Amino acid sequence: MRIILALTIILFSLQSWTKADDIRDFEIEGMSIGDSALDYFTKKELDKNSYLFGTDDKYITSFFFDSKFKIYDGLEVTYLKKDKNYTIVGLSGGITVQNINECKRKKNEISQSLASFFSQAESLNDEGST
Repeated sequence: MRIILALTIILFSLQSWTKADDIRDFEIEGMSIGDSALDYFTKKELDKNSYLFGTDDKYITSFFFDSKFKIYDGLEVTYLKKDKNYTIVGLSGGITVQNINECKRKKNEISQSLASFFSQAESLNDEGST
């Protein structure tokens, strides 16, 4: 059975291996916070794949599952609902794995990578829910 590893903890990518001075220096599939999602997707694609997350309708998220991505299998792009430029304010990627051991290994690998970039950040672990 295939397990989708929803890497919501990933706001940044394994593609960026150097420390950055600005959050915009971190990328997922070439996209960064502050970019226009319209540079990567059409308005029609964004609208077709959009959904509201939670009860706050201030933001909207579009989900894409695409085999053309280099690292991730799925990608979520979040932007303000009323922003006609679709400026990215949140970005996450997901990787499909085959089993729970592979999932845990990949999670640890990504967590360690992110911890080296964000040494002052607090990390949350939801290990009990798996």
